Amino acid sequence: MLSGLPISHGQDIVGQWQGTVQAASPYRVVVKVLKSDDQLRAAIIWINQSPEYYPVKIISDSNQKVAFSIFADYAVFDGRISGDRDLMSRTWTGGGESVKVDFHRATTEDSWLAKSTVRMVAVAPRVSLEVVDWGGNGPPLVFLSGLGNTAHIFDTFAPKFIPEYHVFGITRRGYGVSSSPAPDPVNYRADQLGDDILKVIDILGLKKPVLVGHSIAGEELSSIGSRYPARIAGLIYLDAGYPFALYSADVGDTRLDAKEVQRQLDTYLSASPGADRRRIVADLLSQLALLQKGLELIRSMMHCIQIAPVSSGTTLL
Repeated sequence: MLSGLPISHGQDIVGQWQGTVQAASPYRVVVKVLKSDDQLRAAIIWINQSPEYYPVKIISDSNQKVAFSIFADYAVFDGRISGDRDLMSRTWTGGGESVKVDFHRATTEDSWLAKSTVRMVAVAPRVSLEVVDWGGNGPPLVFLSGLGNTAHIFDTFAPKFIPEYHVFGITRRGYGVSSSPAPDPVNYRADQLGDDILKVIDILGLKKPVLVGHSIAGEELSSIGSRYPARIAGLIYLDAGYPFALYSADVGDTRLDAKEVQRQLDTYLSASPGADRRRIVADLLSQLALLQKGLELIRSMMHCIQIAPVSSGTTLL
């Protein structure tokens, strides 16, 4: 996400910076720099387009130079920070043009962002998640975003619930300014993502929150709800009721069933001499039957699809 910086220099740019890029069509930009685990993480928000946060690679040095780039140099800022540490100014290059831009350090009163508090919460060694707190004094309500989004996708929606709830949002690992551990079968499985949410809930001291998940967050909701139902007051699925969230053996999901067969085959092949092989074999046969059922359904559906031959000279659209 963000290159590691010497904190003695990087600390100068921690905070929220905002400015207007005076391009042919001017637009407002906010750059937010956070400190977590003695490293800096930064994100950019295109105020006129979306509340979403996008990762920024940023560097600074002892000579007051500051530079950052977005989307593999889709846009680049090359400037300097003022002596009073309240202004970053110089050149913004993007969209085929270079213009001068001033980024001012924002205050609570003049911030362009939704009113919220952002903090990084450590959920595992070298893994911290961004937690957004929109405020409120009622029971806790926690928003979980869909695939590719951060908690800030709810910046304009979540505050509507403040009169009744204390509202939070969590950016899952791998997105925004949250940590991105190596992609492997463990780091991003549903139960791991669910455990991350539970860790945040524990650290913040939230008592039986209602969890609201959009799209892929349904798998986190179901992971928590199926394993620790007593820890939550309710689950709300926003366009999230898909097989990855609501798996049923009666309906099945060949992708999930195949992965489970693969896992059980690994267990069978690596079983030690003292393992309960009878149980291992029984579990494997049961899972194979589920996978076979799903594959046979797919095969029957494929047989129902008849593709008409394409005659010579036919144009395919």
